[in-house]
Amino acid sequence: MRLTQTVVPPEEIFRVTASIPVDRPELEPLREAIRQGSWEVEVRYGNIDEDDSVDLVTTLSISGTRVRQVAFRWADDDEPFLISGPADD
Repeated sequence: MRLTQTVVPPEEIFRVTASIPVDRPELEPLREAIRQGSWEVEVRYGNIDEDDSVDLVTTLSISGTRVRQVAFRWADDDEPFLISGPADD
């Protein structure tokens, strides 16, 4: 996983990029499972001025290689406080 920044000031934008190296043939079953199935990626945000605890969690629901839905929840909560509608096919 690659981040454009590891420390992000409040109200700034950053990008998270995840990839599986193509030069690793032993990972082909994982690449194929991702292409065929649904999975989730969580990005956790915290305040480094405090105790490095996680404050906010963004969950990306992905089907194949497309983001289908995005949800935001506080780290202490099980349910999101904001969730997008599912993407159309």
